[in-house]
Amino acid sequence: TGIVDYTRAGAFFDPAPSLVIPLPTNVNPSDDGRGETIFASTEVDSQSVAYFAQFDWLLTETVTAIIGLRYGEDQRKGRISAGRSATTVAAPVVTGQENFDEIIEQSGYDFTPKLTLTWEATEELTLFATATQGFKSGGFAAGVFNNDNLTFEPEKADAFEIGVKSKLFGGSLMLNGAVFHTEYSDLQVRNFDGRSIFVKNAANAQTTGVEFDFFWLPPIPYLSIGGSAGFVQAEYIDYLCAPAIAGTPSGSGDPSCYDQSNDPTTTILAPSFQDLSGEPLSFAPEASGSLYSNLQMPISQSGVNLLLGVDLVYQGEHFIDTDNDPVATQEATTKINMRIGLKSDDNTWSIILNGKNITGEEESVLVLDQASLPGNYVAAALPFEPTWNLNLRYEWQ
Repeated sequence: TGIVDYTRAGAFFDPAPSLVIPLPTNVNPSDDGRGETIFASTEVDSQSVAYFAQFDWLLTETVTAIIGLRYGEDQRKGRISAGRSATTVAAPVVTGQENFDEIIEQSGYDFTPKLTLTWEATEELTLFATATQGFKSGGFAAGVFNNDNLTFEPEKADAFEIGVKSKLFGGSLMLNGAVFHTEYSDLQVRNFDGRSIFVKNAANAQTTGVEFDFFWLPPIPYLSIGGSAGFVQAEYIDYLCAPAIAGTPSGSGDPSCYDQSNDPTTTILAPSFQDLSGEPLSFAPEASGSLYSNLQMPISQSGVNLLLGVDLVYQGEHFIDTDNDPVATQEATTKINMRIGLKSDDNTWSIILNGKNITGEEESVLVLDQASLPGNYVAAALPFEPTWNLNLRYEWQ
């Protein structure tokens, strides 16, 4: 981006006079600023090793304990750098770019156990309970323009689940369900501060919910129906220094979020933060579900079958940016997919027409705001229009 284009977009002239970003004093008037270059590079060499073991212990004829153990080690060495061309002036102001070149090493290990108890109450009904620990290793930032957030720490989780697996009505209905609770420590969250995208540990979070799925062969020839549903409450337990919504006054947020050697209120370029403790996690709808039906019916004595299918996919309202900006809210969607085609009894050939999102439901998967241009957003959207594809398959034997 050149200085002329950026100024035309209004980047240096915020409506609030206290937030005006001054132009660099070394701008060459004869240069329109369109030939600027900045770069960011991350090179990582990593080695990982893991050992797994699982034991099944038959406590009684119907009760089984499953014990799982995992031990892993990670070693990483990375070189992270950023730089710019000699004539670059505006881009560092826009992106916060600084010249740096750092070599960083990380190493760590994890031990995660798992315990599951199952009780086969009857041939058709099995109950289970599980307690397990999870681990996600830390890592290095990729494509950042300054050295503020070059690394992030491992994430850990403690998960508990109680559920049931069943076969009902002579096996024509399979119904499974579970309630669960998961607590995360040092949750890894992708952040965007208007200049760089980086991963940061966001203290603690938790999810609690219920989910179920089923598969049913109703008393209608050639028809099968299935589906799933989930209801989840996902929230931060504490996240004091979350990224702030664009337009938030610079230097705002709890003082502990800043380097205490500097007063963040003394510069208009200081970052801003918000407290999201008790607020919902982004990308986590409270309700989601699916329902699908398939009909495979013979239409000739030569082994040709007609295929018909319809799917409904529901996803509840949720935030699609980690700052929980109301603008970055994806409304609830219900998508309809369908398929129609022909196939052989022996599965050697098929002709199937698939249609996705045939009602044209609008959905975005990510929205980012620009801190230096409050009110401007960019969205990553899925195709709104229906999409169709014809699948032809033939297998030689």
